[in-house]
Amino acid sequence: MKKQSQFLKKRLQHLANKEQVKEAFNWTELEYNTFQYELGYAFLNFIFPSDDPMYQPYVKLYEQDRLYWRWWIAEWNVWQNTTLAIVNNRKMSMEFFKEDMHMMLEADFIHASFQNHYLKYLQFELNESRSKSSKKEVKKALKVA
Repeated sequence: MKKQSQFLKKRLQHLANKEQVKEAFNWTELEYNTFQYELGYAFLNFIFPSDDPMYQPYVKLYEQDRLYWRWWIAEWNVWQNTTLAIVNNRKMSMEFFKEDMHMMLEADFIHASFQNHYLKYLQFELNESRSKSSKKEVKKALKVA
């Protein structure tokens, strides 16, 4: 039998965790995903205060960015895995789970990850995008000339 990769093991663990939470609280896929989205959106409003109009374009930008959501779900999975490991197959209340997951919003290492992983990768993506569009413009200009 072929050995599972670390990536596949983690992916299967995250899916099992998701199913465990959905089953524990009798949540549908939509309810689980909605809670995950609401916390991701709350994180954006935590780091970019929603009462300040200056920050709203950032919230809107990141809220619609697929890379942000990939980053958020990766962080969510790690946090959720730790939460479920702490509970260790004991009955978990929905209040405890929601409260623990909300603690992500203020966790220093989540903020550090946002700055050191997501924003750096986003900058890389933007530079790559600019580079590709510049190359296209140069090629287009050369064809015209």
